[in-house]
Amino acid sequence: MTHPIVEIGLLIVLIMILIGIIAAGVRSSRYWRNSAFRRFKRIKISDAYPHIKTGDIILFIASAHDYTNSIFTVLMFSHIGIVVEKKGLNGRLSLYISESTQGTEVMPDTNDPEIEYMSSAGSTMTPLLTRLKHYVGQMFLMSLSAPLDPGRKEKLVETAENSVGYPYPNALQGIAGALKIRTSSRHCYEHVAFILDESDLSPLGSKGLYNEGFLGTAHAVANLHEKSLPDNYHYFPPKKILYDIDATPP
Repeated sequence: MTHPIVEIGLLIVLIMILIGIIAAGVRSSRYWRNSAFRRFKRIKISDAYPHIKTGDIILFIASAHDYTNSIFTVLMFSHIGIVVEKKGLNGRLSLYISESTQGTEVMPDTNDPEIEYMSSAGSTMTPLLTRLKHYVGQMFLMSLSAPLDPGRKEKLVETAENSVGYPYPNALQGIAGALKIRTSSRHCYEHVAFILDESDLSPLGSKGLYNEGFLGTAHAVANLHEKSLPDNYHYFPPKKILYDIDATPP
């Protein structure tokens, strides 16, 4: 005969599983309603690249889990990064993407396809074209309305560079972030929010993008094109990127 405490424990587990299934169903339904019929204008990277600048945002939908990965946030975009222009290894100014990941494949070795070049877990900066060329999924460009003034641009680049190596949340830190508890880690949306806040690019009337808790921050950053920013800056709606040029690291 099963002990009553064991029976109660099993009942609690079953109730939690049921709640999880119902919550996932509700979130997936909301996600489907919000995203299934959304359409974007398209732009070739060859046309966009000469105009991409520091502060522009790149949004991603991973092909491997473009639906289930976004159920939790009820956002169609599963990842995000921000563009930074800085000197590359050759000494010339080049475009990089600043992002926070669990560690991801950047590109395969051209001499041995079985070897992958992986980024470190946490905040990194990767040559933009290399990252876009080898990304498995869809990519979107959310452009700033105008180039940043020198002060904001310098601050944004400095913040992105100083953030390199900052940890990505583990499971417990992710839960804490959803409960609006600040941890010594930043998810991809929190990473971009932190950089924008530090660069005085928080939406007018807000207390900062990074103060919304993980879920609030994700929605606020993904929908920045609907907000007014200081000094008449704003973001244009996302455009789907069509990759049509070769990419060589700077």
